[in-house]
Amino acid sequence: MVLQKGVKGQQLCRKTHTRIRSALLQQPLYFHQIVFHGDHPFSLQPTLDVDFKDCCGAGLRLDWTQADMSFITDYLRLNDPNFLITVVLIMFSPTYWNLVARSEYRSHWVTHLFRSARVGCSVLAVSIMLLGLHRDWWFKQTLYSQPKVSAIQSPVLGYAVIAIGALLVLSSFWALGWYGTFLGDYFGMLMDEPVTSFPFNLVSDPMYVGTTMNFAGVALLEGSLAGLVLAALVGLCYKVALLFEGPFTEEIYRKRDADKRKV
Repeated sequence: MVLQKGVKGQQLCRKTHTRIRSALLQQPLYFHQIVFHGDHPFSLQPTLDVDFKDCCGAGLRLDWTQADMSFITDYLRLNDPNFLITVVLIMFSPTYWNLVARSEYRSHWVTHLFRSARVGCSVLAVSIMLLGLHRDWWFKQTLYSQPKVSAIQSPVLGYAVIAIGALLVLSSFWALGWYGTFLGDYFGMLMDEPVTSFPFNLVSDPMYVGTTMNFAGVALLEGSLAGLVLAALVGLCYKVALLFEGPFTEEIYRKRDADKRKV
């Protein structure tokens, strides 16, 4: 806006401020406190703000800490106990199997406990599956207790995402086998060669990608923003887990190859 001087300019400036104030009051963020500084633009207190310049050259300060953000709870309730329990279980699952598997590799305590590496690995596998079922049950409870968002509800897309995710999970299991899927490497049951067939020729971690897609697909079926947030958390936790699993597993095979060369 061009700076205007004189009485006319001041009158126009006041009218502009009034329009801006009226417009802000009608916005969905619902500012609680608007303060005029004489004939100059208003500001919202306290200090966290965004500065603008108005037609009088003075600053227009909008403090977002004064905004009413309660409308977010129409779509996502972060204090929902089901949501919080699911978050904990999602984060706990990869932490659990990585800690157990690493400790087994170093001390073989699971093998000693069950007197067999195969039995010990199978017991770990069953515990992982039971923990996953427990996590999935709480995930479903969260979907039921959270608001529905019709804008993101899409049965067709949801079923498509679930189908692709299930294909990745099942084909990964088929390619790796029981012990390859459930950390048999840490129990000394190493594979002769890396698996490069489908689905590993498409994605490097199809089991994790497929599981994440399954969560997202169910969330789309239910139209749940909370479900999509949790699906994103699943993917993030798997990414973090891979930062530990990948190098550790590679080191296991490097050690195996080094031992072979010595022989």
